[in-house]
Amino acid sequence: AGTALVPLYPEVGNYSILNYVGYFPAGQGFKLIHTPGSWDQQWGMTGGVFVKNDGGSGNIEVAEDGYYQISYDMEMDVVTITKYTGNVGVYEAIGMPGDYNDWSPAATLMTPMTSVVENHDWIKSNVTFTADTDLKFAANGSWAVNWGDSGFPVGVGVQNGVNAPVVAGTYDIFFNDIMGAYYFIAK
Repeated sequence: AGTALVPLYPEVGNYSILNYVGYFPAGQGFKLIHTPGSWDQQWGMTGGVFVKNDGGSGNIEVAEDGYYQISYDMEMDVVTITKYTGNVGVYEAIGMPGDYNDWSPAATLMTPMTSVVENHDWIKSNVTFTADTDLKFAANGSWAVNWGDSGFPVGVGVQNGVNAPVVAGTYDIFFNDIMGAYYFIAK
């Protein structure tokens, strides 16, 4: 995860719905897989239709360059991809200011997950919090653009939102700057 794999983010309040918003170039294919390294549970496309667990399916592709939202409803077992029409900012850096680092927006910088297309996904691996803390996500080393939400281990931060509570532990942390979505995965 964080290189060739990008997570879908659980919807707050309904973990059976996963979402993702990002930039997709036309003709660049991908698949949705359940378990990294395993093709046993995967979604592809055949004849313009989404298919699950079809070993012969092709990649999922979009018709034109742009921003798209992918949603997967695990209860209904349905994938949808729609054009995303919301505002999109492009950021050089995302930090994780909080109690644990004296609220410095330029500290604890996350790593961009891609340099191939416009990046909107960030990761910070193996972060250990020795005590419960609060944090936010901040763009470009300042407080001008920052996201916060009261959810943990997942949330959807909003501009100048409340501090996100973090339970002591070690995590891989994912953040999508279009959705404001974050996901703390315990190690």
